[in-house]
Amino acid sequence: AEAGTAGRTGSPAESKRRSRTGGIRRSELAVSTSQLVLMLKTGTSLVDGLQALSRQLSGSKMGSVWGAVADDVSGGATLGNALAEYPRVFDNFYVGAVRAGEQGGDLAGVFDRLSSYIEKRIELRSSIVGAMIYPAIISLLALGAVVFVVTFVLPRFTSIFERNNVALPLPTRILMGTSDFLVSYWYLLLLAAVVVGGAVAYFLRTPAGERLWSSIVLRLPVIGATSHMIQSSTLLRTLGTLLDARVSLLDALEVTKDVCRNVYYREFVESLSSRVIQGETLSSGFEESDLMTPAIKQMVSTGENAGSMAMVLAALSDHLDADIEKRIKRLSVVLEPAII
Repeated sequence: AEAGTAGRTGSPAESKRRSRTGGIRRSELAVSTSQLVLMLKTGTSLVDGLQALSRQLSGSKMGSVWGAVADDVSGGATLGNALAEYPRVFDNFYVGAVRAGEQGGDLAGVFDRLSSYIEKRIELRSSIVGAMIYPAIISLLALGAVVFVVTFVLPRFTSIFERNNVALPLPTRILMGTSDFLVSYWYLLLLAAVVVGGAVAYFLRTPAGERLWSSIVLRLPVIGATSHMIQSSTLLRTLGTLLDARVSLLDALEVTKDVCRNVYYREFVESLSSRVIQGETLSSGFEESDLMTPAIKQMVSTGENAGSMAMVLAALSDHLDADIEKRIKRLSVVLEPAII
């Protein structure tokens, strides 16, 4: 089966088809995963369920992917290996959970957890984006108004003052000079913005830049605390979902590390892996971390002692998500009058 899959991967038609699987929204994956859960729970075979998804989503990229996965599974490939052929659709977290479900014989349960996980992440992202939309619109309108005044209105006042030889105070002369510069050399400013933006983007992709940005985000007033909570929620929910799917602890930590976008949280997960390899408990790693709150440390220790780590991690991430949503709403309320 692996040889057959490798042969298909190498064909030009297959390479072209798989190159088009980018751009699939997480919401599409969540919906189709929940539909697959329903079919598996009602006794539909895996291949029939995958083919039904392909037919239902006919004409879409998601439908093409499910159809290709169904073909691979029909040809003898495991579902995990078939999904792994599409890393732009199914990430390591998704594939790792499915592989654990195949080994444990509980694919329906695993897909159910995956659907819930993706939906929770989408809800959190939507709440953050939704709360920031209005402040962003106000900011753009304010910026547009300033640019219009400086580049269109002020030059007309300048000519009036010059004709009447009016002595202007220093702040007004500075404002008029800024207006003249923007009107005359706007293309230089645009070029400088592109160059500086490109240089900053390149630097942030380097290890030093990524570390600097991770540090800045976590230390910002108000925003830093919220960022801590978002990163903690992502880490806890990912780890909890994988453990609930019966993924081994070390494998779960490895996948969780890839999910963490902040350098310091990735290093924290790496330290957890090192401790587990050395025979230490997971809670000891949490206890010595400055990234985790005392409440999280206590609940993780309790969950580990009671053998209910997955449930505790899920409950913690739910609590953090609710708190994050409240904080984001409060932040947007504070930002609106400040921007105006």
